[in-house]
Amino acid sequence: MQHVTLIAFVLSEYNVQPCVHYLRACGRERHWPAPSDDELATLVEHIFLHAELDHIAALSDTIDPSDIDALNIAVKYVHEWKVSDWAMRMNVSAGVAPCTEALLQQAEAARLCFPACVRPPNVGSIGEKRAKRWARRLRDRWGGRYGSVPAPECVEPENLCAKVRDCHTSVSIFGRHVCAQTVCFGIASRALFATHLAIINSRSVFDV
Repeated sequence: MQHVTLIAFVLSEYNVQPCVHYLRACGRERHWPAPSDDELATLVEHIFLHAELDHIAALSDTIDPSDIDALNIAVKYVHEWKVSDWAMRMNVSAGVAPCTEALLQQAEAARLCFPACVRPPNVGSIGEKRAKRWARRLRDRWGGRYGSVPAPECVEPENLCAKVRDCHTSVSIFGRHVCAQTVCFGIASRALFATHLAIINSRSVFDV
């Protein structure tokens, strides 16, 4: 699990969401008590900050990975997260609930962002049953549902902040996500975290 978590964290450009989703899935399979998203995000932080830099770089090397099985699992989760994150941003920022065809198009665009040697398989086009199954599973796994984004309403300025918070929850067709997009660190941890990122990025672990 730690290998997949580290790889997913790096491949997602240090976003905790795919890691949290993976760890939660592992917990369900093993019938563990369900921790909160914040607790899982803290666990991701702990795993990353206590891993050797050479170990992280070797795991994340897409040309010659030290654990190809973990890399393939991480790619699957990061790929799905990219699509669901895009859909949620469309819900919130653009007020649009993407259709299945749009999800499939975004899935292909996200798939092509990965190096060819680890690229996930094509999920299919709108006319294929396998594509519809994939989209249905994506919604099930990432908290999606069929629906429409509520039309905007006129809001008094003094009520705007509260309405924005409510709107963020109500229009997210892909609404099950970690509240914090990235991990929150203390001052010492932030410095160590930044050092990790600088060293890892300098080693060019993303070999396309």
